[in-house]
Amino acid sequence: MTAGDKKEGQKNQSVQRALHILRYLADRGEPAGVREVARHFRYSPSIAQRLLSTMAQEGFVEQTGETARYIIGHGAFQVGSTFLRKNDLLSAATPELRRLSEHGITGFLGILRNDYVIYMGAMQGNGPIAVKSEIGTSTLPHTTALGKALIADLSEAEVRAILSKPLKKVTEKSITSIDVLLDQLKEVRRVGYAINDQENRDGVYSVGSPVRDSNNATVGAISGAVAVGSFDENGKADLIKMVVGASRRASQKLGASIDIKGEGA
Repeated sequence: MTAGDKKEGQKNQSVQRALHILRYLADRGEPAGVREVARHFRYSPSIAQRLLSTMAQEGFVEQTGETARYIIGHGAFQVGSTFLRKNDLLSAATPELRRLSEHGITGFLGILRNDYVIYMGAMQGNGPIAVKSEIGTSTLPHTTALGKALIADLSEAEVRAILSKPLKKVTEKSITSIDVLLDQLKEVRRVGYAINDQENRDGVYSVGSPVRDSNNATVGAISGAVAVGSFDENGKADLIKMVVGASRRASQKLGASIDIKGEGA
């Protein structure tokens, strides 16, 4: 390795470390000090300080008042805002989330990245289900209707690779068996929608359905959440019909064929 190659490798490592810190601050949701960052990543305090100072100079992190602790800065917001403005999926799905909210349903839009579901959109309905998942935060695929809809078209090997760690039990109803989940995903493929019955949050029932592109590939999913006990079997069928309809309309805007599987219950 030449001296130039070594220097380039050090630069790449610094970029990777800086990006890891940005993600850490975003997921943390509250300010973090230099020593907290250093402990979390097992960096020396001097390395953590240098990285944070450089990112602060570029506006990607900011210090909070007199505490000398760091939060995500305006530079990161500008980059993220550009992604949202230019995203066709978000443009296609936002009117559908609004339509769901007008029916008292709290709507979500999600995408699959690595082994997590990332929330790209959320809209509060006038029912009792509050939006607690902020845009950009992540959730687990196996406990959510969004996640099940996103991974349903994957092969068994792909699902097992994504969910290679033991399935986390979030509530008493969370699925913790990969085999049980795989059986559920077969049903999701058959009917065109996924169900989450209090598997991610007690008292919440949700339906998720995939959003497809011009190749009919799943590029996202829309879900609608309501409070358990606020509907009967007819209400459940209506929820499924509205969520599937929302995902179909969003898919058609992205060029998917009209005969997408799953028009309702």
